[in-house]
Amino acid sequence: MTDLLPCPFCGSPAQRCDVPADIEDENAGASYIECSRCSACTALHFDRKENLERSWNDRAAIIWCAHVRGPDDVVACADYDAAVKLCDEINAVAKTAAVLDVMCVAYPAVWPWSAQDHAADLARDNGYRKAVITPTSEKTDD
Repeated sequence: MTDLLPCPFCGSPAQRCDVPADIEDENAGASYIECSRCSACTALHFDRKENLERSWNDRAAIIWCAHVRGPDDVVACADYDAAVKLCDEINAVAKTAAVLDVMCVAYPAVWPWSAQDHAADLARDNGYRKAVITPTSEKTDD
């Protein structure tokens, strides 16, 4: 068995699952790969199971962002863990802000545009990254 890549959606470990062949079910004898956390999975494989691991591992790369609801913005992130961290930081700042014009919440999401746009957004100076890095006590109103 090939080493399985982590889930492309949540980053958790994946595992092979086999449907017992001796049960009365239309999927009896099938196998698939499933995420241990979010249950994302491959299609059922009945024949040619040697391609099962490849169908999980050979996939397009997922590029991640922090989706900030309220201002309805997206911020490119290097990977899922970076998206989670940035979202946690944005949400912490939003909770401690004394006055908010809009309700703001951030969550990790799949980048909605091209890979080139993702790379360009990662390279640009981003206000969200500055906001969560600069302590509130050091910020000034302009």
